[in-house]
Amino acid sequence: MTAEEIIRLYRLLKEHKDEIEARHKLELTAVKKKLEMFEGKIDKFLTDHNLLNVKTAYGTAYISTKWSSALVDPDKFMAFVVESAKWELLDRKSNVNAVRTYVTEHKELPPGAKLNSRRVVHVLKAGGTIPDDNDE
Repeated sequence: MTAEEIIRLYRLLKEHKDEIEARHKLELTAVKKKLEMFEGKIDKFLTDHNLLNVKTAYGTAYISTKWSSALVDPDKFMAFVVESAKWELLDRKSNVNAVRTYVTEHKELPPGAKLNSRRVVHVLKAGGTIPDDNDE
């Protein structure tokens, strides 16, 4: 097979996959809305009956609390962490773009860091622009 034929067939298959995913997403929208409605009914039932859970022949419904945290003022937060040595307030991980920049500038990894890469094949639509490696 020629590169032209391989890429043509790849694009056709990708378009077919995208069409199926779009239909799937559309079909799931109504189901997700109904699930949300029933979750509301379950929540109301538990609240009205002052329950944390209810066990039935079809399953157990229960209430849990999910938490998230975001920074509204990152500089203020980091200053507080450093000043008070409250390091447990942070998640530790390296910033891949900063590590790549460091390696480019210093020709070595920062102490304690690791940098991995993997080769990935992408196929763009005709006329698409190949992004710079730094864009990923």
